[in-house]
This record gives sequence, C-alpha cells and structure tokens, in this order.
Amino acid sequence: MASITAGTALALASTAITTGVAAMGAQAQAANRKAAANYQAAVAEQNQRLAQDAAKEERRAGYEAMLKERQKTALAIGRQRAAQGASGTAVDFGSNLEANAALAEQGEADALAQYQKGLDAAWNHEIQAWNQGRNAEAKRAAASAYSGAAGRTLVGGLTRIGTQFGLAGLKDPSGRNGYPTISL
Repeated sequence: MASITAGTALALASTAITTGVAAMGAQAQAANRKAAANYQAAVAEQNQRLAQDAAKEERRAGYEAMLKERQKTALAIGRQRAAQGASGTAVDFGSNLEANAALAEQGEADALAQYQKGLDAAWNHEIQAWNQGRNAEAKRAAASAYSGAAGRTLVGGLTRIGTQFGLAGLKDPSGRNGYPTISL
C-alpha cells in the first residue's frame, strides 16, 4: 500500500476545513430558522388567543342582542295590551290574545335569531383559533427539526473525508485507484 502524498494530505485537510466551515454555517442557519419558526409559533399562539377572545365576545354580544330583542318585544306587547285595554276590550281573550301571542312568538323568534347569529360568529372564531393552534404546533415541530442540521452537515463532510482517505490508500503504483473499471 502506498503512503499518503502531500497532495492527498492537502486535499484531506481542505475537505476537513470546508466541512468545519459548512457545519458552522449550517449551525448558524439552523439557529436562525429555529428562531424564526419559534417566533412564528408565538405569533400563531397569540392569534389563537385573540380568536378565542373574539369567540367569547361574539357569544356575549349574541346573548345581549337576544336580551335586548326580548325587552323590545315585551315593550311592544305591553303597549299593545295597554291600547287594547284602553279600548275597553278584554286583552286575554279572543283575537286580542291571539295578537299578543303572535307578537310574543315573532319577538322570541327574532331574539333567538340574534343569539344564533352570535353563536355562528363565535363558531367561526373558534375554527380560526383551532387552525392557529395547529399552525403553532407545526411551527414548533419545524423549530425542533432544525436542531440537527449542523450534525447532518458534519456527518456528510466526515463521510467525504473518509472516502478520500480510503481512496488515497487504495492507489496502486500506476496511480490508478484500486477499484475495477467498468466499461459499457
């Protein structure tokens, strides 16, 4: 087996230095990407909290709109009953009772529609919050995946060094490597 020449030693050293520099660069790049992914995850988590707060507010607003609509209906029924009583008719019998019941029914339907509107808006915000939560999880997973980038670069460089070292030791006296040549 032939000894390693100065040119081969220089090539091995050059590959080692290149590998070290590449590993440091990969480490810096991975750290930057990890920091960016963690920042994006924090933003997504904040957006999730904001969407949850908006859903809570929409539910509250829908409930308050329902109560306001019921108060409005109660006021309208009270006015209608007062007018019926002022005209001298019985308010709890016949067509007056039916008119009051119809007004109450329509008012309750309107009140429930306001409440449902708030629940629908809240549901949309809850979906948005869920999506933001999954986005944050994905960003956190991406951040943890960047941790091994320098190690992968270092292993690749060491593989190249090992290959060069192995090939340097397999040279025969004619200068060709010891691997058979395949001709097609």
